[in-house]
Amino acid sequence: MHDCMDGDALDRILVMCGSWLSGGLDDDDIGHPHSLSCLNICRAWRDRMLRRPEVMADLLRAVHGSEQALMRAIGCDSATVDRTALIKAALKAVRADCQNGLALCLAAARGHEDVVRLLLEARDHAPSADCRNGEPLIRAASEGHEAVVRLLLNWKENAPRANCQDGLALVKAAENGHDSAVELLLEWSDDPPRADCRSGAALAAAAYGGHVSTIRLLLECKGHAPRPDCQDGQALCLAAAGGHEDVVRLLLGCTEHAPHADCRNGNALIQAASGSHEAVVLLLLNWKERAPRANCQDGEALVQAAQNGHECVVRLLLGWREHAPKAFCQGGRALELAADEGHGSIVELLEQHVKEFAMNCERLKNLSLIA
Repeated sequence: MHDCMDGDALDRILVMCGSWLSGGLDDDDIGHPHSLSCLNICRAWRDRMLRRPEVMADLLRAVHGSEQALMRAIGCDSATVDRTALIKAALKAVRADCQNGLALCLAAARGHEDVVRLLLEARDHAPSADCRNGEPLIRAASEGHEAVVRLLLNWKENAPRANCQDGLALVKAAENGHDSAVELLLEWSDDPPRADCRSGAALAAAAYGGHVSTIRLLLECKGHAPRPDCQDGQALCLAAAGGHEDVVRLLLGCTEHAPHADCRNGNALIQAASGSHEAVVLLLLNWKERAPRANCQDGEALVQAAQNGHECVVRLLLGWREHAPKAFCQGGRALELAADEGHGSIVELLEQHVKEFAMNCERLKNLSLIA
């Protein structure tokens, strides 16, 4: 009963015909001849409406207004409804470029190539392919709709620039790991975005998403490839925050301009510890060059791990072979935050380390007195 648009005008009107249209007939009512008769009538009426897009468009306009009717028609993913016919019916009462081309943006984001073409070819008031400073292109690239990206870039009038908004389409495609869209944009003949646009934002976005193949595409780009250590190792820090061990290893192992494992005063380690990414923490601490200190930033990695309840990381840091953070670092903040969050086992672990440290200090004091 619900293969039409959820929440649209048609569904609301159908629901008003009887509660069984939204939740089914009750067991006590299903055998009632009057109920079955009403149900059959409304089913027949509904099926007839679905075959009449102009009536559906009228219903949408009656409830939502002309512009929203067009947007909802574009958002219709029902297999029962002829979306193209519904959109054409909706366009009879509204400009195709209403709201500065919002309909085109929505169609591009959903990857509806036929709808994008329909809007761009509207006889009157067609939206510009580069409306909203290239937003349709950016949305299509973000969702990986390569065919729509190509259609927009190739449009005969007012085609968006591939590098519009300083390469934002590339950044969004990289963020979501859409390699085909990334390649298409980088290799576009006119005004392609630089692989290092926005100070390496595409690389950072791909690193945070853990998209190894996308990162390789960017780093191997023949012109203007981003440096692996751009923005003082931002990509490394974001990869560590996401727990992407393969990306961290790839960046650290770059032959040129590799980020330092301790960049940003150990921020990558802190991010990994905060997210309980034990494998990444170990990888960073064991890195052969410029490994971060386990107690960097006065034990901030320990504090973050304790606050978030990551006992395995807390234990790892406290027991690290060199430069281990003190359990009472930052004035006991790790213990305080762990207690506030109810991480009892971590509180016990930290208190035990504090006691052991106090005992060791007392022992050393006694030895010095004897000497």
